[in-house]
Amino acid sequence: MKPLSALNYSKNNKKKLITSITSIVVAVAFLCVLQNFVKSMYDSMSQLYINPYYTHMELYSNEEDKSVSDNVVTTLKNNINVEKVIPFTSFNTKFILPGTINVVPIYSIKSEDMKYVMGKHKVTLKEGHLPSDGSNEIALDSKIAKNKKVKLGDKVGNSINKNDSLVGEYVIAGILESSDYISLMSNNTASPKTSTLHSEKALLVFPKENKVTEVDKLLTTLPKDEVKARAITLSFVQKEFNDGTSILHTLDMICVLAILVMVISVGSSKYVQFFNRKQELGVLNAMGYSKNQIMKRAFIEVAMINLFGFIIGMCLGTLCSVLINNGAFKAAGAIARYYCTKAFIVSLYIPIFTTLFTLIPVNRMISKLDPITMIEQV
Repeated sequence: MKPLSALNYSKNNKKKLITSITSIVVAVAFLCVLQNFVKSMYDSMSQLYINPYYTHMELYSNEEDKSVSDNVVTTLKNNINVEKVIPFTSFNTKFILPGTINVVPIYSIKSEDMKYVMGKHKVTLKEGHLPSDGSNEIALDSKIAKNKKVKLGDKVGNSINKNDSLVGEYVIAGILESSDYISLMSNNTASPKTSTLHSEKALLVFPKENKVTEVDKLLTTLPKDEVKARAITLSFVQKEFNDGTSILHTLDMICVLAILVMVISVGSSKYVQFFNRKQELGVLNAMGYSKNQIMKRAFIEVAMINLFGFIIGMCLGTLCSVLINNGAFKAAGAIARYYCTKAFIVSLYIPIFTTLFTLIPVNRMISKLDPITMIEQV
């Protein structure tokens, strides 16, 4: 008979201990890695699609070969919440993340407006120079350059790489640094018709400080029949982003299934171990240990094993997240997350529910023990 002591039992049953801990470690590490991967994906796409619209919004003419009407331009420039309105043409290029192909804008504006745009978005010129008017030059954001694996002096565009969505051929004259993925090119590089996504002339609308909500409302309430333009505002991109990333929430179902499978598997194996120790439990009961005292010892044993497995699993999951997310996201110019609160909480479900799933049937088994019969069987 082995005394019902967490330390002594673990010392005398190393194989069973390792098996129990390994199951917890694998489950916790898997959930940690999965949640950190999803967090990296979500934050990367959020920064890519939403961040720029905290600083500016966009208005596009719906009429082919026509600019946004003078009345609309005048209304925007005279609005007390609007700081500046800048005409631009939108070009686009691909930004590839694990499992997704995204499109990021490249703003074609006059050289005289570039400094203002860079100042508002806190863009710095890391290398080279800004594109000059009338040139086939481009100043590419450093993260986009990393994603495309290009550097200063290289050429980009579908003439160089047919898989690129950027029409034409452009020399990288500068590398920019910002958190908003801002890339700039000459306003005379090509006619609006060659723009990949938008074939209409457009406006960048910059709200005054703390006036984003007001400008958002102004653009979304413009009478569409009269204005004949469509607005890309912060509220619009947030809604589109939330709709588009709803698929990421389905990964939560994978977490739920993983938790159920691992809890049932580990809980069942632990229960079998306690079931095989019925004689020991009965003897302790006959020696004067109350059933509550026996349950307390069983709880300590299970809790210690689960806590130890949880700590190792979190450490292993964090290490794996560093290796995986650095290669999948950071190397691609995106955000790599190695730890998030949700990963900790979701992973914590494994030891909590495993403990409960183990102790509930053990409690029922202890309640039905006949200590006299157990002693006679020893």
